[in-house]
Amino acid sequence: METQMLTPTPGGDYPRTWNEFLDWFATEEACQAFLEKLRWPQGFVCPRCGNAGDVYRASRTRLMCRSCQYQGTVTSGTIFEGSPQKTENKAR
Repeated sequence: METQMLTPTPGGDYPRTWNEFLDWFATEEACQAFLEKLRWPQGFVCPRCGNAGDVYRASRTRLMCRSCQYQGTVTSGTIFEGSPQKTENKAR
């Protein structure tokens, strides 16, 4: 497919077809990375203390602020927070 992009830009590029969506978000990691860049274009900003950039990846999906030890995910504070579904399923 010629329209397939190697690295879609969150906030600027969105899949135009179902097949393109499946190509872009074939894995949980790809979906997670896209959503992180969409939510925090300049990098993670702690919602508790406002600290930017000084983040520790506590797990594959959980980010932790080194200043205040706040832990959150890309879905924290959204309608998807606490949902048992994987990120890729939420996007569908």
